Amino acid sequence: MTHKKLFFLMMGAAFLLPIKKGQAQDVPPIIIKATTIFTPPDNGDDPNPPQETNTVIYVKGAHIKSESKSETQHTIVIIDRDAKKTTQLYEQGGRKYGYYAIDTPHTPKVRTDSAGNPLPRPRTNLDYQDSTKVIAGLTCKKAVATTNFGGRTVTTVIWYTKELPLKQPLPTGGRFNLGGMNTLDGFPVAYTTTLPNGAMLQYQISKVDQNATINDNTFDIPKGYDIKPESERPQFNFQGGGGFRGGPGGGGPGGGGGQ
Repeated sequence: MTHKKLFFLMMGAAFLLPIKKGQAQDVPPIIIKATTIFTPPDNGDDPNPPQETNTVIYVKGAHIKSESKSETQHTIVIIDRDAKKTTQLYEQGGRKYGYYAIDTPHTPKVRTDSAGNPLPRPRTNLDYQDSTKVIAGLTCKKAVATTNFGGRTVTTVIWYTKELPLKQPLPTGGRFNLGGMNTLDGFPVAYTTTLPNGAMLQYQISKVDQNATINDNTFDIPKGYDIKPESERPQFNFQGGGGFRGGPGGGGPGGGGGQ
């Protein structure tokens, strides 16, 4: 038997929702290792090559750090919950740059069509299923998320666990947000997303080290980066082609962004 829940899909952000304020202080230091694999469609509809990204996430007190590496890019996301500050750093093609943002209340932008009419926000159906399997030593349950918008469909098969003290996705510098991960009834451990053009994004945690030893300087901002405020980040158009991979990076939600 299954049961369903509705939530919103949020595309195009450079990292996924962090854990709730105060939650980080309630958990022991944790190190999570994961791998994300992007596979383009066979029909050539996505110009991006296949790519594997390895991610390590550190959680200690009010601090979170995600570091993702692929053949073409090195991405770091550092969050200081006390300062309400998120810093995203990218190293690509010999260039080292980044953006920082202070967590302040804001009004979400309203997307409009070419005539200026507001577009409805996509809604996703989350279908919890009874299947169970063990991933990285964690007992996981299955959920299937399906989002339809603009005549296109994104389907994500998610495996989540309640055996970790983390309840929401962690930031990973991912290419897009997977809708509903922040409302999932547990912590995402693995997922497979099928994009409208046939491309696939596969993410899976490979190791979890609870009560880990993490030095405080792990969360220091490294030198050598040209860091600007988030307001100066170039904007991307996500409405055409394979435009679901807008921001730099390549992680997953769990703990993978991209994301």
